[in-house]
Amino acid sequence: MRKRDIILLRPAFWLALSFACGIAVLSAVRQCPFFLCLSCSLAALAAVLLLRGKNAAWFVAAAALYFLLGGVWGRARAMKPADDYSRFLRSGEEETYILRGRLCGEPVCRGSKYFFQLKLSAMETRGRRFSVSGLAALRASFFPPDKGAREMAVKCRYSQKGIFILDSRRDLCPFPGKGFDPASAAGAWNDKLKELLKYKHTPAGAGIISAMVLGERQGIPFLVKRGMLRTGTLHLLVVSGFNTGLVAFFVLLLLKAARVLRKVRLSLACSAVAVYCLATGISPPVFRAAVMTVLILSAYLVSREADLLNLLGCAALVLLICDPQMLFSASFQLSFFSVFSIAVFSPLLRALSGSAGIKHKALRWTSEALITCFSAWLGTLPLIIWYFRLFSWLAVPANLLAVPLASLITICGFCQIVSVPLFPRLGGYFAFVSDTLITGLVYLVAFFEHIPGSWCRI
Repeated sequence: MRKRDIILLRPAFWLALSFACGIAVLSAVRQCPFFLCLSCSLAALAAVLLLRGKNAAWFVAAAALYFLLGGVWGRARAMKPADDYSRFLRSGEEETYILRGRLCGEPVCRGSKYFFQLKLSAMETRGRRFSVSGLAALRASFFPPDKGAREMAVKCRYSQKGIFILDSRRDLCPFPGKGFDPASAAGAWNDKLKELLKYKHTPAGAGIISAMVLGERQGIPFLVKRGMLRTGTLHLLVVSGFNTGLVAFFVLLLLKAARVLRKVRLSLACSAVAVYCLATGISPPVFRAAVMTVLILSAYLVSREADLLNLLGCAALVLLICDPQMLFSASFQLSFFSVFSIAVFSPLLRALSGSAGIKHKALRWTSEALITCFSAWLGTLPLIIWYFRLFSWLAVPANLLAVPLASLITICGFCQIVSVPLFPRLGGYFAFVSDTLITGLVYLVAFFEHIPGSWCRI
């Protein structure tokens, strides 16, 4: 296949790559005027319209258009509106502020401190109240209230490092707000699912299975998290395409048993994946997996074959349109680089190793799993070294053994969520099995972590 055909057969991937490059380049080159970029985008749009029907030239023009649109969109989203909270901050000594807003995203624990963000709606200082917007970073010595709290008022100090400091739990007042709110409903669903997963579990087991099923990572023991980071298996605690695929599989299986029409089954499965994405928090790995699962189901719906790189490009475009700054986050980069590496390196390694010719099913499955693990590790290795300053020699064999255990734990978690409300005793059996598997996973991680020379700091 010619290079031109490879490009034209995967337009979504290349256009998404152009869009991302535009965000990165024009974020770094601040000297380029915004209106000049906007004018060039209009010129590129005119070229796209004029070159319609000329495949190669049209695609070059479209790539240039997406590059410029990415830069313009990134610049536009980075601009602060007139009511941004930073415009109302007082310089000089530390001031006390009362902030009102909504908890946004998951709190992050660093040492003994918790960092989280509030999407602000109002701010008060020195008796004056302002309507504001923007995301404010806060630091506290305690875990903030769950996502089910729709709004909260916070009394805090502003430090010169750009962070609001919350001194006491008494200075935080959550309240329900008014009307229906999707984010609050998602938080309430998330809390109910966490309660179902805690049934008959040890505290450590509940924390680990909640991370694998719901993406809730605050309950993971520190030693387990450290061991998984050192062995390259920390990604198992992130909600991925396996989870969204399980949700779609269960929904399709139940609807097929009920003899629901194929198109209706696929449409309801897409809806279930969207609800699961909302309930687990729309982080980059969850959103990427949900978008790709919905696109795969949509391809089946219209009887089309799905291409992995095209699906990855569509997911990246949707995420970057929602938030261009997500391009610079470690979570976004690791999530997309791992899938990209599997899509690109796996066919090459499969051809070099000749694994397609292996007749024994167990050996062929093992070789495929090894190729997939090695491809993902190879693609994410530079990012892991850059962000974590760690290198693990045994990441591939550790993942080869840990991934099946994590998959079984995730399946047990979903079965527990379904069975506990209906058949509590059956839910207890699933909890026992998953706790046993979690114990095996922890011992496996500890074994690889304590092999001399298995990891090193860089």
